[in-house]
Amino acid sequence: MVNIMQRQIMGGHPAARFLVVTVTSLAAVGLLAPRALPLLTGSFYDRGLLAFVHLNTLGIIAAAMIAATFQVLPCALDVPLNARRAAPIMFWLHLSGITVFLYGFYQSWHPVLATGGMLLAGGLSVYVYLVARALRQTPRLDITAWHTAVSLVGLSAGVLLGFLLAGSKGTWFLGNVTLQVLSAHAVLMLAGWMLIMVNGVALHMAPKLSGSDVLPWRRIAYIELTLTASGAWLVAGALLFTVGRPWVATGASAIVVGELLFVAQLVRIYLPRMWPQFGPQMLFVLTSSVAGLAAAGLVATGLLRNEPLVSPYWIAAGWLAIGGLALAAIQGLAPIIGSEVTGRALNLTRPWQRNVALIGWFGWSAGLILSTVAVLKRDTDLAHLAGYGASLGIGCFVANLIGAVLKELLHGPAPLAIQGCLTAASVAREAESR
Repeated sequence: MVNIMQRQIMGGHPAARFLVVTVTSLAAVGLLAPRALPLLTGSFYDRGLLAFVHLNTLGIIAAAMIAATFQVLPCALDVPLNARRAAPIMFWLHLSGITVFLYGFYQSWHPVLATGGMLLAGGLSVYVYLVARALRQTPRLDITAWHTAVSLVGLSAGVLLGFLLAGSKGTWFLGNVTLQVLSAHAVLMLAGWMLIMVNGVALHMAPKLSGSDVLPWRRIAYIELTLTASGAWLVAGALLFTVGRPWVATGASAIVVGELLFVAQLVRIYLPRMWPQFGPQMLFVLTSSVAGLAAAGLVATGLLRNEPLVSPYWIAAGWLAIGGLALAAIQGLAPIIGSEVTGRALNLTRPWQRNVALIGWFGWSAGLILSTVAVLKRDTDLAHLAGYGASLGIGCFVANLIGAVLKELLHGPAPLAIQGCLTAASVAREAESR
């Protein structure tokens, strides 16, 4: 049964496929960081910068969110996603879409860019359909399921705006509202989808990461979800329809309060474990939360200073949301999700893995701080230094992963520290395939 389960998962489980895309894209970002991060200090419309940003958002964040959904959601819903036929279509649409889309961005070849956008929109549409169908079939909706459901709405609207932006390249049919559409698209993708999805997955995984018996407060989780979602939509709507900055400030404040409640949940879960059990994975998750708060703080500061939409404040806030909020969370949660998907102990169970991960966390955090300061000061040299810190962080993450995989392949699968509901979900998928 175990061998059959592992062959099924590694051979066709959508989470495993998207995790491979995530790690590959993350390694590419690590190689490009010393040259790409200085682009943040220049023009926001630089084609290299836009390609780099979308490599992060589509190649890493979107792929990781999809992988997390396909692993976590069956556990949360007690319902399989029934994606045996649709998952390969979704995967190849997404992978080909990323490749074509990034090439079109970098070469400023608008027909190619639009084609890549259509492929990506198609893949994400299949994802939305599969998850929405599972949500409708489930007999119960827990915290993670509600976060997922709300995030799907933000994703759908964000994809629609992104498709309009891709189609506008070269034709400029959006005209003077291009910047407003771009801003609303970024907010819905980063806060309306990514932030809500990260919070939902983290609340599901945090007790497993810590080994804690403390579960999240349901009422606080729902308040956090309501504040974050309403804040994201309020900011996006205010930017899109230019109804006034007080509305943007109100929405940003709601997101900040929601994220504070989320951080309080994590502290409550981990507090009983005390410092000896406080591992590098939790450091990445907390760094993600702090970066989210810092991004919202920069938005608030930019509003108070009445900064234009192309201000460094917004660029720094966007990078904190991408590099800090999302990529830090992914580096913290990916090993444990990978363990559940593959049936191998890829989470950080050995001292050398923890030490390498701590070095990686320090490098990534230093790179994140330095790059944020570099953007605000328009300091290209500091951005180069930040790029090397980011490369060190990602290098440690990838080295840890490769080392764990090689060890498991050479010595056989070790008992998993985290079992979750992998076996139950796998049995359901096996029954479905029959």
